[in-house]
Amino acid sequence: MSERPLIRRALPGERSGVAATVTAAFADDPGWAFIFAGDYERLAAHFVTALFDVRVASQNVWVSD
Repeated sequence: MSERPLIRRALPGERSGVAATVTAAFADDPGWAFIFAGDYERLAAHFVTALFDVRVASQNVWVSD
């Protein structure tokens, strides 16, 4: 039987890994494509890291190990 994954609050130092994961996860999402108007590759990482910075300070970013 496998163990449950550990779900925990992200740490500020995990910014780049979280941003890369979220950016990759939404790369084919039509809503995000609309928001970034065809410039996803250039803009998405900036948006995600800004969102991370705001939310991690209030301990509202969750990750699993």
